[in-house]
Amino acid sequence: MRHHSRSGRSILRRVAGDIGPERRKVVAAAVLITVSRLCLAFVPMVSGSLVDRISAEGAFGQALVPSCVLLGVLVLVGYGMDSITGAMMLKVADRCIRRLRDKAVQKMNRLPLPFLDMHPAGDIQSRLTADMVTLSSALQTSVNIVSQTVLFVTVIVLMFLTDWRLSLAYLIVFPLGMLMSTTVVKRTRKMAKDRARALGSLSARVADTCDSHPVVKAYGCEEPLLKEFDTLLEGFDKANRGTQFLTGLIPVSLTAVNNISYIVCSILSGYLVLKGALTLGEFQAFLLFGNMLISPVLTISAGVNTIQQGMACAERIYELLDETEEENEDQKAQLDVKGLKGAIEFEHVRFSYEENHPLMRDVSFSVRPGMTVAIVGPTGAGKTTLVNLLMRFYEIQGGAIRIDGVDVRSLNRRSLREAAGIVLQDSWIFDGTIRDNISYGLKDATDGQIRETARLTWCDGFIGRLSDGYDTHVSDESAALSAGERQLLSIARAALADRRILILDEATSQVDARTEYVITKAMEQLMKGRTCFVIAHRLFTIRSADLILYMEDGDVAETGTHEQLMKLGGKYAALYAAASDAMEAQAH
Repeated sequence: MRHHSRSGRSILRRVAGDIGPERRKVVAAAVLITVSRLCLAFVPMVSGSLVDRISAEGAFGQALVPSCVLLGVLVLVGYGMDSITGAMMLKVADRCIRRLRDKAVQKMNRLPLPFLDMHPAGDIQSRLTADMVTLSSALQTSVNIVSQTVLFVTVIVLMFLTDWRLSLAYLIVFPLGMLMSTTVVKRTRKMAKDRARALGSLSARVADTCDSHPVVKAYGCEEPLLKEFDTLLEGFDKANRGTQFLTGLIPVSLTAVNNISYIVCSILSGYLVLKGALTLGEFQAFLLFGNMLISPVLTISAGVNTIQQGMACAERIYELLDETEEENEDQKAQLDVKGLKGAIEFEHVRFSYEENHPLMRDVSFSVRPGMTVAIVGPTGAGKTTLVNLLMRFYEIQGGAIRIDGVDVRSLNRRSLREAAGIVLQDSWIFDGTIRDNISYGLKDATDGQIRETARLTWCDGFIGRLSDGYDTHVSDESAALSAGERQLLSIARAALADRRILILDEATSQVDARTEYVITKAMEQLMKGRTCFVIAHRLFTIRSADLILYMEDGDVAETGTHEQLMKLGGKYAALYAAASDAMEAQAH
């Protein structure tokens, strides 16, 4: 993920753009909450006026009723509009965050596979969850800051109208607290961003640990894992403590400064009352103003702090949204899937994951329609990379890959990938029913087609033993299916999609010998008439392949049929002999 700093203004502009459709509601909320604050600001003046009328006229009953009614109206309107505004801003924030999440999810679908391979899933998840929640809180706070600012200014004006001498005395010390708050807030955004990054790293490690928990237990690596977690937690706690400390410092400093000002003004106003230079009502109103003034200041400071944290999270969200996407290929040619023959040609293909570290230097071979191509070689030889290049999950740096004579770079990626059925080494089960999983690549498949495909791929046996059959709900974390059964479902999914090109990446690696045998027999029927690429370590499963590519260090070292390569007596023959010896040793 690119970490480039953005200015606060640019982030605010982008957030404002995402609020766009709700702008009228935001303005309405700002108006309502401003009116509510003005109502509350006038409460001390009405209260002080009541005290002065009672003192001057002695008409307690006559003055009490209308003043109490007016005070009640002001308080009800003030707090009533607060509730309405809170509900409005909650809805605005929810809709804005929903749009941002939709953008982020759509962005994920447009990001190239290398990006997803290079960035932890937990960190991306943190941006879509925790960072979104923090930004939502900041959006809800924003209007409240406007209203509190109006309240603050109104109270200051009314204080000066009440007595300018006391107002000056009050405000002499107050700017000190404001200066401290401003200094703290400037540091809060950086620390909030550090905390968000630390949380992203921690979330990524938690996600990885959950996925690899059986391996951790099997190898007894709990202690090293705990130490790693302690390190990550320490980093997060440090960033979190710093943020929380700065956040807590603001109200403490402002409250202390306000209390000093309050004490000074109480003594001075009491003196003025005794001297007759200040009425009792003005004295009461001024003390209420002084007590009221701290509330908007604390709210504004806390709100600005929340917004700073929200901006830090917004920056992380927009970093994701600004990542380079796969090229927009709407104008590129669509591959005619129905008329596809399946002839494939690699011509002097060059590719590297990292600059100056080439993996494939010169890969060339041709595949006729309907051929089965087996790709073998040691781990890291580039077997999976080869089929990833064919599907344009990665882009080649030189040469050409052609399907039916057409360069794949001139084809729309979506239509290219719709031509291939893929079964990966790690099976993936989607959240839904067995029926949903089999028909994932062919949404309009009939029940008969689903059942026939399940029969051909040997899924019908274990499906019949499930409680709800084809309607049994499963997920990738489901314990209802064994590893072999999950792989069988993946194979059934590819079979039902009925693509002209079939890619099997270690498709039988998760099953036992008997299941592997029946899957192999079923796959032989499914592979007829299709161009198939089979990546396998169990070499006896690909002896009947039309073409075998032996790969080493990213390049194709040997090509031919099983018989041809065995006669050659090269690296494939040595690998096959070693595999045969291992199987014999295992059998004994």
